[in-house]
Amino acid sequence: MSRRVVAVVNNLFFVAKLQSAARQASVDLTFASTEDELLEKARAGAELVVFDLGDQDLQALAAIKRLRSEPDTADVPMLGFLRHTQPEVAERARAAGCENVMPRSQFSAQLVDLLRG
Repeated sequence: MSRRVVAVVNNLFFVAKLQSAARQASVDLTFASTEDELLEKARAGAELVVFDLGDQDLQALAAIKRLRSEPDTADVPMLGFLRHTQPEVAERARAAGCENVMPRSQFSAQLVDLLRG
């Protein structure tokens, strides 16, 4: 069975990049557009949740905190990516519980391996 990954990403460039990398990594990738949908998918066995921390419309920090506060999802690994010019967002994401935060360039370069785990 392939690894199950849920992504919270609106940027079409990164949606396409994630889809392509998921095919290469042979992982099961789904997208969540609301916090409730994310929680449902994470509870259904997500092994990784990927956040676009640079998209303020996504409310990623609130979603990270909610996942960490729920017993069923508290241990799901989280990965966030953002522009290198957003160090304050990176710190807030780490404080909220997103253990792996990186610049978009690093995320893009390592994406297939990151999805594989």
